[in-house]
Amino acid sequence: MKGGECMQKIDYKKMRSNPLRRALDIEEIYTLLDHTLNKEYTTYGESHDFWEFVYVNKGKLYVDTCGIIMEINEGEFILHRPDDYHRHFVLNNSANINIASFVCNCCQLNEISRTAIKINSLAQSMIRNIFHIVHLVFERYEEGVGFFKKEESTVLHEQLLRNCLESALIAIINDENGRTLVMEPSNDFEVKNAILVKAIITYLKDKVDESVTIEEICEQFHVCKTTLSVNFKEGTSKSILDYYNHLKIIRSMELLTDKSLNIGEVAMRLNYSSSQYFSKMFKKYTGVSPRQFQKKYSEDVDGIKETYFRS
Repeated sequence: MKGGECMQKIDYKKMRSNPLRRALDIEEIYTLLDHTLNKEYTTYGESHDFWEFVYVNKGKLYVDTCGIIMEINEGEFILHRPDDYHRHFVLNNSANINIASFVCNCCQLNEISRTAIKINSLAQSMIRNIFHIVHLVFERYEEGVGFFKKEESTVLHEQLLRNCLESALIAIINDENGRTLVMEPSNDFEVKNAILVKAIITYLKDKVDESVTIEEICEQFHVCKTTLSVNFKEGTSKSILDYYNHLKIIRSMELLTDKSLNIGEVAMRLNYSSSQYFSKMFKKYTGVSPRQFQKKYSEDVDGIKETYFRS
């Protein structure tokens, strides 16, 4: 401000307000649970008329939903739509997971549902906050009944819990739509690499019932072996063959749940050289044999109850 100048007096009564709209509104919560699932733990299959998400803090979780089985790794999230059948299980490992179920009418949640999503650091932080705050609002949880609020719970705590849950979902939706809320340095080279890796993953998924070589992928995407290997490893933390084998094993799980197929037929469907080699690879990636998986899956399906978690 120059010498002798005075600031203009503002009539704040004439200032216009700007109402903020809400795209995502959560008013009811059913569950907010932190679970450690031990080796070979499983949930009973279920469906319900509200949303449910599962976030994997540590370990590896398998999800059986909508006719497919998916592998959910550490730092990944899956959202189940209302009325979608889903079942969670672990094999030769343990996993720590966060589960939240709630009522929400936001149609944009469909954009981030039914698939495993690697969520960004902002969403991870929000989810951690949810499970720190939950103890301020609820005093206990009973199987088949739900949560009981603390008598001393305040409206501020409840709103804070709701805001964190809504913010986590909004951050994931924005990130999946390319409108990330986390400001991270990037350049054209990184963007091109990300596009390449995504295209290769799509290619591998399309060829999961076949046999794919590194040479074929290099020819398909016009890149040399070194560039291909380095970029894919940076983008997925796995080598291409390791990633492809993971896809094949997940696909084999789906086929093994079909009681009309035997292990040899599953191996043939996925173009393995022999059922013995398939069994070896299956055990390497899951910790159990195909026959053990079939037996376990059959027993769990036959034992489905309305109770959520096995006691």
